[in-house]
Amino acid sequence: MNAANSDMLLETLIARTIGEESVLAMSVLLAAPVPSGVLRYMRAEIFNRLAEDLSHAPHFSRVAPPSAGPDAIRDALLTHAAGQYIFPREEFLGMLENAARFTENYLCRPRWTLSSFLFLDQPAITTEMLLRKLEYISDYAYLPQLLRRIVTHSGKQVITSHECIAHITRIDDAVIREHTPRERALLTKPIFQFFLLSSDIENKPIALRALLLFLEDKQFGPLREYCEGVWQIRGKSEITMAEFVALHEDFAIGRSSFAPTPTITEPPPEPTPEPPEPEILPPATEPPESALPETPSPEAATVNAPPPEIPPPPEIPAPPEIPQLPEIPPLPAEPVQGSLTFMEFLPAEPEIPVAPASLSLKETIPGMLRRRFINVICGKDEEFYDLVIARLDDMHSWPEASTYIRELFEINSIDPFNDTAIAFTDIIQKRCDHSRMAQQ
Repeated sequence: MNAANSDMLLETLIARTIGEESVLAMSVLLAAPVPSGVLRYMRAEIFNRLAEDLSHAPHFSRVAPPSAGPDAIRDALLTHAAGQYIFPREEFLGMLENAARFTENYLCRPRWTLSSFLFLDQPAITTEMLLRKLEYISDYAYLPQLLRRIVTHSGKQVITSHECIAHITRIDDAVIREHTPRERALLTKPIFQFFLLSSDIENKPIALRALLLFLEDKQFGPLREYCEGVWQIRGKSEITMAEFVALHEDFAIGRSSFAPTPTITEPPPEPTPEPPEPEILPPATEPPESALPETPSPEAATVNAPPPEIPPPPEIPAPPEIPQLPEIPPLPAEPVQGSLTFMEFLPAEPEIPVAPASLSLKETIPGMLRRRFINVICGKDEEFYDLVIARLDDMHSWPEASTYIRELFEINSIDPFNDTAIAFTDIIQKRCDHSRMAQQ
């Protein structure tokens, strides 16, 4: 984004938070209409500053830490203290600007910003430091959550920059690859919410440049060039979410007609003149044949002669009469009990003699199971769960769905024999089985 827009956004954030006041409480900041990424950054920064102060306290430094793992009591104390923090004005303004700049960069270029922020040109850092820095991030939750899980399960005390960047790339590529063009476009929702400073983003445009940076970070070079080219032809520099989704879908199916044809300024080439028809001159003298009255000239035969009578076509015999078939009695309206496992979830359509279409997974999965799936399978990321369910709703073949589920479990390090994982797999498999039976 250009500096002017970023500065205007920062001024709006100041007006919504500290305004002209000399101090601001963290509790007031957390209740202000500010992007979640900015709030998360500032709270994590205060937490780490308090932790640094605490580590240098002469008496507290003598408290023995736990033998293994994080110090839960210490972290709870620091979390409570960060929530009660009072910002002096100058400290708040400096930290707010850093938070806004970081959030803007992370939203537009998540891979590049995350790898740069975590290592700061260092070849390696401790896993404890990496986990601390991941607390600064809230948007694109699948990235910090899955990276945190991979690092924790590895058991390593130190992680190199090369290893971490490879993990980030693998996670991001897997998530992007397994979703439709529409779902990939909807991943940019936090970008719209940040620059509009509102959760209501419908029909509200932002600068296209922010989304071009996002596509470049995702290494979608052809799609980026397509979006930029279409918008140049249209003479526009801003775009709405609906328009960005349409660009993704049109590019995926190769629909070039989405871009209007540029106006032709040069006059069209003149058509090549056809050669003139040869002039037919009247004969100077009658040809010898015309002297015979029995043989009229071709012209006279064509113009003066009455049209020849065309004999009527021979009559086609009528086809033999087809005997009337007896009326077939209608099929019973009631479905066969016990024939389908998921029948209780399907709408009844007695007037159509075919199996009714299955409900979507969103309608099928009960609320309690949905919450379990979000917490266990999708790392408490509700938006990521909705994307997964939307993708599975488009799959009616169990081999296709099972491949997707297997990769999902692998990415999220989910044990496929976990009770929740088994329940999730069973629901998807039963739905696929019913879809197959309904098509037969």
